[in-house]
Amino acid sequence: MVEPKYKQFMKVNRNLDFVHLKFAEDYVKANIGPTMTFNLLKEVMGGYDAVGCTMRTKKELCDGFYYAYELDADDKLTRLFWSDAVSRRNYHMFGDVVSFDTTYSTNRYCMIFTPFTACMGAHPRLIITDQDPAMKPAIENVLRGTRHRWYLLEPEEFEESWNSVMERYGLEEEGWFKTMYGHRQFWVPAYFRDLPMGCLLKTTSISESENSFFKRFSRPHFNLVEFMLQYGNALDAQRIQTTRLDYIDSTNVPSPLTELPFEMHAATIYTDSIFKKVHVEIVEASKNCMMTHMSVETNIRVYKVTDRGHRTWTVTNNAEDDLYECQCKLYQRCGILCRHIFFVFKNNDVQLIPEIYIGKRWLKKPLLISVHSSSTSTFQDQTDSVYDDKHNATNKLHTSYYRLVQRVEGSIADINAVIAAIEDVENQLFGDGSYVMSVLEKKKRFEELYGVVRPDIIHAHPPNVVKCKGSGSRLPSKMEAAKKAAAKPPRRCEKCHKMVNHNSRNCGKEKSKK
Repeated sequence: MVEPKYKQFMKVNRNLDFVHLKFAEDYVKANIGPTMTFNLLKEVMGGYDAVGCTMRTKKELCDGFYYAYELDADDKLTRLFWSDAVSRRNYHMFGDVVSFDTTYSTNRYCMIFTPFTACMGAHPRLIITDQDPAMKPAIENVLRGTRHRWYLLEPEEFEESWNSVMERYGLEEEGWFKTMYGHRQFWVPAYFRDLPMGCLLKTTSISESENSFFKRFSRPHFNLVEFMLQYGNALDAQRIQTTRLDYIDSTNVPSPLTELPFEMHAATIYTDSIFKKVHVEIVEASKNCMMTHMSVETNIRVYKVTDRGHRTWTVTNNAEDDLYECQCKLYQRCGILCRHIFFVFKNNDVQLIPEIYIGKRWLKKPLLISVHSSSTSTFQDQTDSVYDDKHNATNKLHTSYYRLVQRVEGSIADINAVIAAIEDVENQLFGDGSYVMSVLEKKKRFEELYGVVRPDIIHAHPPNVVKCKGSGSRLPSKMEAAKKAAAKPPRRCEKCHKMVNHNSRNCGKEKSKK
């Protein structure tokens, strides 16, 4: 059986009814593509339910929503932070490694947008940033106990390779190289091999990818309310993709390529994308690894395993505690077991992956464990459960209207009958006469969109609008237009055959204007 939240991804439910087809046909005629059509359809037929909620309203609806802001001396907004319940829960589930990058473009207020998973009471083990000098002391003061890392390079033996390069090219006294060597603990992988999941993110490219994603939903001229509405749409788009992947995990059963029992065990616990990586390691262990030496010291077994690349790695096994460790440290760096340990599993007839090596991060959703060992029940999003029935009823009304239009559009008699029926219902509900929206009703519509009634006293004012280079435009004066026209090189007119500043369409018209 498929959970209700996954039914939308089933093939039987992925079809277009006549209401959707009518939408698509109308928008194609208006030269609106399928992506924009889908977004409009979501909003009209039952899209993002959270639109129309301010931060204060969301906090009232959901205890897991958090926001904070700072004002300057003129009570104008300078900083704003917010996080909904799902984002906070995701941090507690996966927030052991965090990427932070502020290269996202600024808005009309020259405020930098930084998509960042906040700590919420638990510091990450590792944070990756660019080489911003201000980040280093800030992280040391605020995130105590968190390892700070820059974008990474991957030399095998750093010290030996570094000294060799410096001597070969005579760079020992170059300032930039001396500075980078002095900060080597921030970017050389060898200094993070002992940190669990320390090589999970090698650059801030994840943050840069997120910046590119959010740019599809925002524009530089957006005010804060418009930006927050689109930010919510962006999160919803990400989360529906996550739900789709969860559906794939719950329904797909990979085909085994080996007869090793722990292969199918891995298929039942890991997500589909991670299992593909684990699968590669298991297949390599089964077909391309071999043991060259094995020794026993008390309860410690030491294996020498050679892989496809003809490199030999040392795998140790504590028989008493059933612990395994490989010299390549793939499990410590990325959280998945390597082919060398899987080969030892095969040699020792291990049936299931030991629980200690299953980890917390890469599991299917029902098996997930919080990396911060904190209950996530606090961060449940109750917004949908308390959202009133008005929105659903409105969506049903839209659906009924478009379905009715689709069914009667082939007959003028049916169309007129529907028009008469609608007008009759309107008269019964609101009385006779034409409808003109009053100023108060227009104000109310805006308040419903923003989700709050305008207060009598405003405590937090919007920041000053900053005009950047190239922003805005004005009409040129007649003198400027004349200078610009005079600066254009003359060209041959096809009518008078002279080298002039007019063409055949307006030839002779300039004299008549004078």
